[in-house]
Amino acid sequence: MPKSHAHIVCCNFAPLLAKSAGNRRRILEWARQLAESNAAPDLVVFPELALSGYLLESLVAESTLSADDLSEFAADLASTGLAETEFVIGLPLAERGEIYNAAAVLRSGQVMHIHRKLFLPTYGMFDEARYFNRGTRFSTYDGALGKTVVLICEDAWHAELAYAASIADADAVVVISASPARGETGGNAFASTVRWRNRLQTFSESYGQVFVYCNRGGVEDGVLFDGSSFVLDHEANFIVRESSGADYSGYFLGNRAMRHAGFSGNSARQNDRALILKILSGL
Repeated sequence: MPKSHAHIVCCNFAPLLAKSAGNRRRILEWARQLAESNAAPDLVVFPELALSGYLLESLVAESTLSADDLSEFAADLASTGLAETEFVIGLPLAERGEIYNAAAVLRSGQVMHIHRKLFLPTYGMFDEARYFNRGTRFSTYDGALGKTVVLICEDAWHAELAYAASIADADAVVVISASPARGETGGNAFASTVRWRNRLQTFSESYGQVFVYCNRGGVEDGVLFDGSSFVLDHEANFIVRESSGADYSGYFLGNRAMRHAGFSGNSARQNDRALILKILSGL
């Protein structure tokens, strides 16, 4: 069962490009400072490829972490004083001769879950399929927000995965990204940020789930990242930011149920899955 309340921190980290060891040290120092401030969040979210930077290209192989590296990093995080805090962190993961754009869930010195990015963008400035292998599995884990799904950037632009999270009865969806800032709105937000807010709010309203979004900050090879983050409750309301620093924002989910049926109802109960599979099989 999900907790009735949760303290969430989104760290809009600006990683050093192709400096995995340096980024790990910076994150560990950040975690120590957080622990020393007597803050003990339930969940801390770092962005896509936070341990390496995004525009790796030919540097991708030398920037990867192995399973052993990841386990060591999980133990180091636990030693900072945040052993009970759950971390979601993006990284390039090397497994059996292949490299994945991955997100690892770390808690209590253990690697609890790994999501390997399913949809690799190959348009505009993006060429991920050239450097990464595509993930093939979609699964949940039991975490600080209940049954949780992690999506990485482009994954969340595929409505099929939002629906899959509903079918899996996930209480929450955590989305990490390295999404460049693009477009003007005439307000105080980039058009790209507004699109992220609108898209994930629609998913939250449709399926009655909590959504956590964390984008990276900084500039990399002339590309600006907006460092935005937000949290939506299960009724698609934006949670007011309760605290912030130079590179993080804190949110509190109140004392409320974490999931409800959504306006589309409980998809599994309505047997929507069988109907959709039937429709797709006929195409």
